[in-house]
Amino acid sequence: MDLAAELAQHERVGVLTTQIGQPPDPPGPLELTEQPRQPTERDTVYVVAEITPPWREQRRGWAYESLLVAFRPNRGGGTPWDVGPRRVRLTGWLLYDHQYDKPVSTWSLQYAKARRTGWEIHPVTDIELWDDAAQGWRELAR
Repeated sequence: MDLAAELAQHERVGVLTTQIGQPPDPPGPLELTEQPRQPTERDTVYVVAEITPPWREQRRGWAYESLLVAFRPNRGGGTPWDVGPRRVRLTGWLLYDHQYDKPVSTWSLQYAKARRTGWEIHPVTDIELWDDAAQGWRELAR
């Protein structure tokens, strides 16, 4: 697999946040997918990004509650969002977490959550949200 080409493809289209880990378990991974999951569907294949606890705790815009409002995830909040998950772009360091680098199997697609790769964005250093009105990205202030 050409990781650089795959990441470039995702950068162009953006990703949707489907889940945010909940306190008291910071940092709580962000599970990112290319397409939103419908409430009646199984989990889709995802990639992981994580914001380190000090960044999340010391920056109001990146606090758990702020990310819920900004990202509108399928899960992780108290209320489902009428308009579905928001398109986001995350920048950060690429970390290889070998224990999760397993091929996606038919079993995992049917019975478990299927993580696409052992590579993850960790730590996240910048967050941008897609603005439909402006047809462009805007930075989420920390």
